[in-house]
Amino acid sequence: GNNTFITGSGNTLINQMGSGNDTITAGTGNATVWAGTGHDVFGFFSGSQTNGATGGGTTAIGNFGANDTLAISGYGLSASQILANAKVSGGSTTISLQDGTKIILAGFTNLTASSLV
Repeated sequence: GNNTFITGSGNTLINQMGSGNDTITAGTGNATVWAGTGHDVFGFFSGSQTNGATGGGTTAIGNFGANDTLAISGYGLSASQILANAKVSGGSTTISLQDGTKIILAGFTNLTASSLV
């Protein structure tokens, strides 16, 4: 099914989400998440957001694919700025944001504007 997960301030492991279209919101802690085969959305929100979600943690995402998207909000960054900041190394893509949030797309190096919402 379609699920919503919110990682918190601790260390979180979400293992293989399945075929649903899932939404994962990152928190201040460290998380390891394995995307499923559905269209998964991974949300990262600046600490200045009014919805209570805050960033600052490190999230490693395995099995991220072309059908998945990153929702990066509250940082004042355009898709082109996020792409320019993305670093590809060792077969993975890392995005570092101003509040210390780090997003690691393990085994994924083809990040494009269509991967960002």
